[in-house]
Amino acid sequence: MPNDEHVRLLTWLTLDRSTPYSDTYAIDLYNRLADRLPKLGERIPGDVNLVLMYFDKCDGSHRCLIEQFGVEALVLPIAAPNTPSSPMDARNPRNRVVNAMIRNLRRAIKPVRDLLNVVDREVTSGDRKTWLLLPPKTFGDEIQNSLARAHAAARRGASDFREELRRVYRSMPRSHKHYQSRGCVFRPADRHARHGVPPSWHDQGHRPSCVIRGRLRLGVPYDPGFHYDCDVSRGISRFPGCHTPVTIRSRTYVNVAPNDHVR
Repeated sequence: MPNDEHVRLLTWLTLDRSTPYSDTYAIDLYNRLADRLPKLGERIPGDVNLVLMYFDKCDGSHRCLIEQFGVEALVLPIAAPNTPSSPMDARNPRNRVVNAMIRNLRRAIKPVRDLLNVVDREVTSGDRKTWLLLPPKTFGDEIQNSLARAHAAARRGASDFREELRRVYRSMPRSHKHYQSRGCVFRPADRHARHGVPPSWHDQGHRPSCVIRGRLRLGVPYDPGFHYDCDVSRGISRFPGCHTPVTIRSRTYVNVAPNDHVR
């Protein structure tokens, strides 16, 4: 979803309306996204927003979508189609679903844009203070839980979403003015000292999520050079890394990017 509000349906995966979402479905959909995104260029363009919209089945099964996509994409429901809008739709159920989806997406653009604007302020001008860019695996389950809460608030609109981000910010553990977790202090690098380099699609060993999470947070691009200078307490010898654990041995200082890449 580029910033000029041109909406592009990048990928999709059909599922019967009576079937709950599942981990298998979410993984298959993510793999489809990973196949399509490289076609936009070697690196994800900076003017692209990533929004996953799903029909709400009202059974709670959408949680697997948030767990799979909720770091890099804004995950939001749209209303499922009810009645055909034309005789042609009535004859062709697939047309009915597609046309209803398009209508609902168009109605959703304005509120989605409001939500993306909130995220944009957090991860651009507010990147040195926001909790949204904390590396989720390195920082701990608290980030995943907070992101799930943020997505739940986003369903209610930009005002509730903004307030939820503030509530999480106030509740995060700190060491002085910096975030702290698992024996590490996360100090955001100064703007003139940002040398993080997210992996590209062709970097050996990295997974697609390493690339996508290295550039997008809740659907919005952030500075690809952004990283945290982490002071590591004694006894911490291993970091989860973006795709595989990283041993740091006796180091007391490491760089960690928002996608959990460790240098």
